[in-house]
Amino acid sequence: MKLVNLKNLTALLAVTALSACGDNELGKPVDDTKIPAVTVDNPVLTLEVGETSGKNRISLLQGVENSYTQNDVYVVKFKHEFEVDEEGIKLDSEPVLPSGAITKQAEDVIIDASAWLDILEFEESVEYEFSYKLDNGSSEQIERVLIVRVLGEEVKAEQIDIHANDNAEVPVGSTIQLTTVVSPANTTFPELTWVSSDSSKATVDDQGMITGVAQGSVTISATSKDGDVTATRDLMIVTDSDKPIGVEISKDNQQIDMLTVEQGQAIQLTADVLFQNKTAQSDDSVSWTSYNPEFFSVNASGLVQGLKVLNSGTLDVRTNDQGYSDKVSVKVTPSKNLLFNHNYSFESGELSPWIKYWENIEGSTYAPSEAAAYSGQYGLHLKSDGSKNLGITLGVSEAPQVLGSGDGKIYRLSFKLKANAGNVNGWFRAVAQGYWATRWESWFGYDAALADANGWQTIVIEKPSNDWSGQSSPGRFDFYLNKNTNQDVYIDDLRLEVIEDAQ
Repeated sequence: MKLVNLKNLTALLAVTALSACGDNELGKPVDDTKIPAVTVDNPVLTLEVGETSGKNRISLLQGVENSYTQNDVYVVKFKHEFEVDEEGIKLDSEPVLPSGAITKQAEDVIIDASAWLDILEFEESVEYEFSYKLDNGSSEQIERVLIVRVLGEEVKAEQIDIHANDNAEVPVGSTIQLTTVVSPANTTFPELTWVSSDSSKATVDDQGMITGVAQGSVTISATSKDGDVTATRDLMIVTDSDKPIGVEISKDNQQIDMLTVEQGQAIQLTADVLFQNKTAQSDDSVSWTSYNPEFFSVNASGLVQGLKVLNSGTLDVRTNDQGYSDKVSVKVTPSKNLLFNHNYSFESGELSPWIKYWENIEGSTYAPSEAAAYSGQYGLHLKSDGSKNLGITLGVSEAPQVLGSGDGKIYRLSFKLKANAGNVNGWFRAVAQGYWATRWESWFGYDAALADANGWQTIVIEKPSNDWSGQSSPGRFDFYLNKNTNQDVYIDDLRLEVIEDAQ
């Protein structure tokens, strides 16, 4: 074994330790009071980016001079500055900073301007203030202010889609509304200029309304406001037609051009196909499209489902013959459903966080099923022989306690119910173990005469909250079908919400 000279080893360790602490070239510790602080050409660094500029990586060391070249300069204590009220809460007058839009990485700031694309209007701007300090090892850290200004820019049209098939028919004397989609969706000036190639055959107004004048062919063009993008469609002007000449979107028998839907809410829309002369050979089939499928869906029958909060989106319906369409703007608002985060529609494909009702017999069915869906992909299937009550429970750790809040408000529980074996009845109950007298409950029943064409009935229960304030345990939710009934049902879209203050 080789022996180490302990005296030499001790000296080596001492030199190594001093080097790790930022010694000078002679191995002596540096006095930070003698290190000159950095200087800046301007204590306020102002950065401007346009909303269409994407991600911007910009150095926070712009205009910084470091005379002590042996040490690097670091940006420390980077902080968003804004005015607050007496309780330290950000004032409404301060602009909202989109999550992740401005971040610090090392000595750079990353500004993701795309976060403001749906927020800023053309020529509008928003400004944010940050503070940070510059550290080069000196005992004095230099403070600096960063101002980030984001500018609303013009987003130009890149594409125009005219909703009509080439050589689609327009009857003489009929008017047809041509709809369009201008891309991108946030185009600043989506207005179009419309032109007919032959006004003796068909005219077009500034909203894209076509009027058939005389038999023949015509080309209709739509041009963006800046003149850079043009789309055309060839149309046939005919004297008589059994093909669609348009379609209108309606809700509850009222034509609409805007729809507001909550997260998790399902709203049924209808497509009313228009004809000059409808015959047995006429095709009135349509296709629905969501232009924002991440935020809301629409199925083949026009059922719209809110998914994520969205300020403005678009859906349309097109006739499969001719390709004429109608469109509506869609806004998705936060859910008012207090069961929204509790698998209210069983779309997870699992029962959790719901569990089986304590009386369910062995072999009974209480699970999500695709066949049981009123909207979305899944609903709940309950089926048994009727010898015991059958249902599901939301345990005390999951169930919202608002039904025992004693808050003076009226609550509405609603759900979709379809009975497959005849009329059925059951109960919804919110109750804490040992506190039967303060339960919130109601009977419900299925009546085929009240169901829609597909057998679904909307069940609604409305009651004021009870007062559980003196109880030592929280309440659970029980949802079950009575025994000795036709226990084979589908359930979907459970909703619990406040509807009004109790009088």
